[in-house]
Amino acid sequence: MKAIIVCVVIMMMLFAAGCTTNVTHRVQYPPSSELFVTSGDDPGSESRKPYVPKGQFIHVAREFYFPIPLLGMFMKLGEADPQQVFDNEVIERVREMGGDALITADVQYVPQGSVLMGLFGLRSGGCTVISGQVVKR
Repeated sequence: MKAIIVCVVIMMMLFAAGCTTNVTHRVQYPPSSELFVTSGDDPGSESRKPYVPKGQFIHVAREFYFPIPLLGMFMKLGEADPQQVFDNEVIERVREMGGDALITADVQYVPQGSVLMGLFGLRSGGCTVISGQVVKR
């Protein structure tokens, strides 16, 4: 009976550990000569010329862990790290839209679940959402 109670307590602690993950990520924006990024609505032009809006920008990146016990700790599809997403996908997509700046930029990141949850095949992946307005300065 004591063994069952100990097992239940350990399981509850593992599940609670999976819910308390808190990770802070910072994104290093590229140099303004490559892509100008700001959370405000000024595209940073020194000549004060009006900018040309090219469209709204929304990019969602998710990662998925296999729901198989033990394998769910390590095997994933996709990449949701905010820095990786920004460097590898956002800059290219903004240029494809014909812009050289992303104004009113917002980067939101939901971190991945605890590694311990992968023991049971219950690890959740992270998600990054980047939005803003693409403009040509």
